[in-house]
Amino acid sequence: MLKAGDLRLVTNAPLLAIHGSAATGRQWDSLRDQIGEARAVLAPDLPGYGDNLNPLPGKQVGLGARAQPLVDLLASLSYPVHVVAHSFGAAIALELVRTLPGAVRSLWLYEPVVPSLLQTAGTERDLALRSDLACLADMLDRANAGVAMAAFIDFWHGGACWQHLSASRQALLAMQANVVLQDFREAFAHPLPGTALRRFSAPAHIVAGGDATVHATRMAALLAELLPNSSRSSMAGMGHMGPCTHPETVNAAIRAWLDHAENHQPQTLPVEHSPASVNV
Repeated sequence: MLKAGDLRLVTNAPLLAIHGSAATGRQWDSLRDQIGEARAVLAPDLPGYGDNLNPLPGKQVGLGARAQPLVDLLASLSYPVHVVAHSFGAAIALELVRTLPGAVRSLWLYEPVVPSLLQTAGTERDLALRSDLACLADMLDRANAGVAMAAFIDFWHGGACWQHLSASRQALLAMQANVVLQDFREAFAHPLPGTALRRFSAPAHIVAGGDATVHATRMAALLAELLPNSSRSSMAGMGHMGPCTHPETVNAAIRAWLDHAENHQPQTLPVEHSPASVNV
């Protein structure tokens, strides 16, 4: 348990790191190890994952409710934070932009999974890509947990990644199938906050792996086009799980981005803030 009032008074703005589906905030442990001396790093478990099992798997609460603990955290602070997010976590990050745009100092998103981008683009190609994601969600809904998660892992990783995982790892992932399905349902049902994103003037950087699926690459490109102060890059040799498979490279890129973002914006130092408690 961390209280917002316990954040150290550091020169650099804090970082909020949001994990993706079938993961926890521990995904960002190595990032905290690298930059934790320079800034506070908050890496909470999203509802349904890790130590944050409320709501229970299968309960549909909506993307706004899933993001609410982070909205409450940002609202309790008196200074904006940098936001880093991966995969489904990027959909949560965009909800923060919609709800509290002034609380987000910059965005760095790795392969955002935001199906509404494809729906809004509306081309035949984009709708076909969205249909692929809908088929994957349907598999998660209809198949048994092991088969469903095998499809999910192989879709994003490519090849036959699932069969190379240990039996214990497969079992742990299968236990998360209902929560991953909930992620998909909420991402599909949530309308794209296009107006809020077009008005978001803080710097944003959208990243896709060099070995990404066409779905991930396209969503990254569409989001970069929508955000007015954005840039985009590709990280060679990485797929959808780049932040987990290549943490040193990704963490170095995030650190460089934070330096860039702070050098191109006025510095905002923390002042008095609420002692509200949040789980991180």
